[in-house]
Amino acid sequence: MNDIVLIQASDVENDRTNAIQDLKTTCKIKQIIEYQYDEKNNVFYDVTTQKTNSSTLLKISLKCLLKEAADNMQEGLATRYLNRLQKRKNEVHDANAECIYLWREICDEILTKTRQQCATPKLITQLMYAFRDIQDYQSMIELIERCEQYEIISKRIQNNTMILYLTAFARSRRNQNDDRDKALEVLKRLCQTKKTENELSNDIICLCGRIYKDKYTESNCQDKDSLEKAIEYYRRGFAADPNIYAGINLLFLLAITTDDLIKNNEAYKI
Repeated sequence: MNDIVLIQASDVENDRTNAIQDLKTTCKIKQIIEYQYDEKNNVFYDVTTQKTNSSTLLKISLKCLLKEAADNMQEGLATRYLNRLQKRKNEVHDANAECIYLWREICDEILTKTRQQCATPKLITQLMYAFRDIQDYQSMIELIERCEQYEIISKRIQNNTMILYLTAFARSRRNQNDDRDKALEVLKRLCQTKKTENELSNDIICLCGRIYKDKYTESNCQDKDSLEKAIEYYRRGFAADPNIYAGINLLFLLAITTDDLIKNNEAYKI
């Protein structure tokens, strides 16, 4: 953060210019605010860049500068935490030690009223990836639930596609109580967006297929409705991006519903 210096404006133009230049030269100060006091109205004005007869209230200028400084400070903290994650990623640790580190050194520090500003969507996303890499789906869900307790963080992440997708992914893997239904609710909403052609949307669509496929297999293959929905979503996923994952799963499910897969026109095209 750069220093901010307040200097009372002189009525003599040369005195003002010389004083400002001396400060910039000797103290290397970048941010200088000239102010004047209006005795009649009992207010201070910022006259640093005064080009007209109207002036900005000093308190407004200071508020803007301090907000900018606070934003820069929080951004710097977020970058520091991201660097910690990157450094940790290049080291080898067991899952339990990694979980403890992520919570103690990062999550618990940023999930406070005083530090919530530095909990950027990028940082939360990287934390979700870190927990996913050690298959700690419980922590992924707990992280988002903790984030939702803070208004600033909650507003930042509530419509973030990647964070919503990762949360749904974690619920589909944890599979406790109504986790899968909650995951499907989020995923279906994301599937309705206009981003159906990019890679992320393909992952979203195929995750819907995976959840319905799991529901079908775990019902001893009795849940025909889940089977049909699994086929529908894998079909949509393959249409959006004809990759091997979507294709193999679609073929597998078509084989269940088709008497002769070899003669099936859709299977042949895959």
